[in-house]
Amino acid sequence: MNNETIYDVFISYEHESKMIADKICANLEKNTIRCWYAPRDVIGDYASSIVSAINKSKIFIVILSSNSSRSPHVLNEIEIAYKLILDGKIQIIPFKVDNEGSISITPVFLFYIKKPK
Repeated sequence: MNNETIYDVFISYEHESKMIADKICANLEKNTIRCWYAPRDVIGDYASSIVSAINKSKIFIVILSSNSSRSPHVLNEIEIAYKLILDGKIQIIPFKVDNEGSISITPVFLFYIKKPK
């Protein structure tokens, strides 16, 4: 039997949205939804731990803000998840946090969060 931990949700965010990520995680875990997010759940090598957690998650929540769309770390995480999204192994859920009517999203970020056809 495989003892690897499977996560319900991987939470991707940039450092300015950490309090929001904390609240999302707390609310989900209060309802027995198992979450993974950095730095809380990093074990060993930071990058390897993130890649492993994305591969073991069913849902990929990205906290969507103008800052996150420019974060190289968030973009790396989305790029890793993208193939899994295309293969139907993970779903992406953008969680919009900016109050402004239209978030300024970079084209690269938009490419990854748009629903693949």
